[in-house]
Amino acid sequence: MNQKQIINEISTYFDIYNKIDLTFVDTDINKIQYYIYKFKDHEYNSFCTLQQHVQKVYEDGIKNITMIVGYPFSSKIKIDHNALIKSDTVEFWIESSRIYRNPKSIFKPLRRLVIKSHANGVKFRAVTELKSLPIENIKEFLTICKDANVDSIQTGYGLTTLNDSWIPELKSKIGNDFEIKAVGGINSLEHAEKLIKAGADLIGSSTI
Repeated sequence: MNQKQIINEISTYFDIYNKIDLTFVDTDINKIQYYIYKFKDHEYNSFCTLQQHVQKVYEDGIKNITMIVGYPFSSKIKIDHNALIKSDTVEFWIESSRIYRNPKSIFKPLRRLVIKSHANGVKFRAVTELKSLPIENIKEFLTICKDANVDSIQTGYGLTTLNDSWIPELKSKIGNDFEIKAVGGINSLEHAEKLIKAGADLIGSSTI
């Protein structure tokens, strides 16, 4: 491998890490330190974690933070203002069975959270396990997200393994309305790169 190829490979390596949200969703804060060290060793896009961990992450000197609300799943969501103003993005994790049963029921809480986030200069991402839903529910979910002024969509909680062929299919439904964050069994830079080339804007992973 010549010097130009090495430089290109290193450049690609960092470009991919810049599009990955390192994700820590364990409720036990005692396990978080490893992820904080890992984040600092790479150029990740964001440290993605539960809102109760945001203060800890911020105090450790990490400023690119994505705050998860709604997980563990709950119908009553409260955003902590101090955590919100330390975050760049809020992710609202919505139980897919709720969308299957009554998708319209999510509009009011979704819109309320979007307004609060945007009022503080924070982007908003809606998250549900899209691959578990019928096409009609996916279309309705996307319409509701558009009406609520959501900034981006996440493909799921990480329960299903994504392949790069599904991303263009989702992209065709979304168009240019939202950014897409791909999540699900993404354990290597090679897999992440394939999904990015297929149309994903960001990747969520706990293991890369």
